[in-house]
Amino acid sequence: MKKSIFVLALMTTVGLVSLSSCSGDAKEGNNEDGTSVSTKEYYCPMECEGDKKYADEGKCPVCEMTLIKD
Repeated sequence: MKKSIFVLALMTTVGLVSLSSCSGDAKEGNNEDGTSVSTKEYYCPMECEGDKKYADEGKCPVCEMTLIKD
């Protein structure tokens, strides 16, 4: 009995981990030819956060400069 409960708990844990690892950023993926696609196309001209890009235009959260379209 204890062994079946352990196996059931283990299978549930593995299932939950595999489901959570499948959820990613829906805005990024691959084209049919395998090239990367991203709708994040705005960046900070001061590169406050390195190469980080944003999906929407607006202001940089660090330096408040207007984001530039890539």
